[in-house]
Amino acid sequence: MRWYSHTLGSALLAEMTQSAGPLPELLAQGIKHVTSLHDFTCDLTHGGSPSATVIMLRQTADHLDWLVLGDSTLILDTGIPEPIVICDDRLEQVAAPHRVRLDSLPGGTPEHAEARREYVETLGTYRNRDGGFWVASTDP
Repeated sequence: MRWYSHTLGSALLAEMTQSAGPLPELLAQGIKHVTSLHDFTCDLTHGGSPSATVIMLRQTADHLDWLVLGDSTLILDTGIPEPIVICDDRLEQVAAPHRVRLDSLPGGTPEHAEARREYVETLGTYRNRDGGFWVASTDP
């Protein structure tokens, strides 16, 4: 959702300029802030609540801090021949075995639509859980 990602991004930028705390803590604070903006109008327990992938990068005098969450990829050019690639591939790992049926059906068919619904529902059971994959959502 555009509103969620924009609002969370703005909150994270504000957190990062005001605090040198660990990035996971700043992310949690940003999520709490955004949640507080719409918890009185939305059912935040609903599986379809807004969510976003996140990349945070902070340079200090002597090192880089980074956080990659969701199916995002951070590519760093550090001056060496090969870039450093940092990705969170947990969604891909969790999803792969559940895509077999979906990928075997022709798009636009009722069977494909049903397989997609089942796939999305199944992935929801892995969302923001140990052994699953993590995204920024309503609960830090």
